Amino acid sequence: YRGKSTCIPVRFVIVFMCFIGISLQYTMKVLLSVAIVAMVKSESSNTTESQLLESDIDSDDVCPVSETTASTSKQEGEFDWSEDVQGYALSAYYYGYIATQLLGGRLSDVFGAKYVLGPGVFIAGAVTVLGPVAARIHIGAFIASRVIVGAASGVVIPSTQIVFTRWTVPSELMFIGGIVMGGAPLGIVISMTLSGVIANIGGWPMIFYFFGGISIFFIIPWLFIAYDSPDIHPRISEAEQKYILSNTVNENKLNSLKSHPVPWFEILASWPMWVHVMMGVGNTWVNYTLMSDLPTYLTEVLHYNIKD
Repeated sequence: YRGKSTCIPVRFVIVFMCFIGISLQYTMKVLLSVAIVAMVKSESSNTTESQLLESDIDSDDVCPVSETTASTSKQEGEFDWSEDVQGYALSAYYYGYIATQLLGGRLSDVFGAKYVLGPGVFIAGAVTVLGPVAARIHIGAFIASRVIVGAASGVVIPSTQIVFTRWTVPSELMFIGGIVMGGAPLGIVISMTLSGVIANIGGWPMIFYFFGGISIFFIIPWLFIAYDSPDIHPRISEAEQKYILSNTVNENKLNSLKSHPVPWFEILASWPMWVHVMMGVGNTWVNYTLMSDLPTYLTEVLHYNIKD
């Protein structure tokens, strides 16, 4: 097929696959935020409607409960987990996620993003599917599964940076980078929107099966479509291949750069770098806190039903 022009440039197809991979990663990141509302026995499920009305009317911590709200806000969960245990379960993903950020980029640089990004999404999906089984075995097993999901997901975004260096020309980098990273908020919206509906229809385990199953099957088109560089892609046109290779860092330049040691001391001593780190920490702290705790807050304090 090489040499023939295609309707859609190959680099855009590969970038689109990265977009899908990041979207799937984020669906698995935030699905527990909604699922845990259906998994855990809420305080309201252990009280009668009259007790709920009487106890909440004068409370400063929660909204007043009407008769209609009291009858619809009760969730019959399966697990009797304390708030502390729920916090451990919700945060477990991020411990694994942090651990593989640097590793993901390094592995992609050595083995190629094709064999890091795709398998990362696949492993995260497979372990997500096993989440309900782990939860019913023991809370420790479930927390461990979420750590593994986070670790597998942590390599996804770093590996896309390697894709950019091989497939994106400088004039398109900002545009393509914005599109690819747009997969993150899309995944959040999809997961938080559909998880409640899925739980209401098929029960909370179906949330894990649905998003985990899609992530498992993602590896099939990924392995067929994605290649680590334009010079080994069998279906790219000669014109596009020449255009990309003449405007990006080729293998010879990459090898010459690898021969130079990384200036770790200069990096760690750089104040602009630490300012950037602090900005990132503040931004992600707020975002992830909202993503993790908002569904529980809406259920326990504002008395929303999960299907809403």
